[in-house]
Amino acid sequence: KFAAAPTRLEPCRSGLVADRGSGAIHRCNGHVRAVSPGVRLSCAAVFGGQLSQTARSFRAATMLHGCVWVVGASAGSLKDKLDILDESRNLSQAFFLDGQGEQRQLQDFAGEILLVNFWATWCPPCVKELPSFARLQSRLVGKPVRVIAISEDFGGFDVPRKFLEDKGIEGLTLLLDDKGIGFRSLGGRGLPTTLIVNASGREIARLVGDLEWDSDEVVTYVESLVENK
Repeated sequence: KFAAAPTRLEPCRSGLVADRGSGAIHRCNGHVRAVSPGVRLSCAAVFGGQLSQTARSFRAATMLHGCVWVVGASAGSLKDKLDILDESRNLSQAFFLDGQGEQRQLQDFAGEILLVNFWATWCPPCVKELPSFARLQSRLVGKPVRVIAISEDFGGFDVPRKFLEDKGIEGLTLLLDDKGIGFRSLGGRGLPTTLIVNASGREIARLVGDLEWDSDEVVTYVESLVENK
């Protein structure tokens, strides 16, 4: 349910193709996956021709993460985009690293409602929505709610840490998943992806793509989770 089955494969000289309709970038095993029939695919359409740096980062991500989809569909409402699970999901199989190089699990934050965002500095839709996560955290200060930003970047913890500092994004709990193992173990297919985790440390919903996370709709939803935890 997290990604549509591909309808065709098309090559691209840059190794990447941007879908003008959804804003998604697709690349898998040297071929490009087009997820919608009849959708026109065009290299560099999403980034206005500035593809070289993104392409290098994306190729590196593909080598380590397997088939990676970077989802950059335009932001919509939470109601339209949130995938609520029929049954809550155990997340104990996933491990991440903190700033001291220690392994952490999402269960370490039991007792809090978590918004767990998988992102990367080379993913434009991820970068676009990050400030809204910081604003959401500020709006919910004093409540048992935590936004965890799990970076899929390479080069160590300092890469995403410095990036957030340079952007002035504060208040997020930063973890690292530089080999993508934790993301894949949770069924991750594209960035950005955000998991909603209840106070028992179990996933109850997820959203693939970007969103304005500090909207009144999201705040009301998260506050309802707090009240019913």
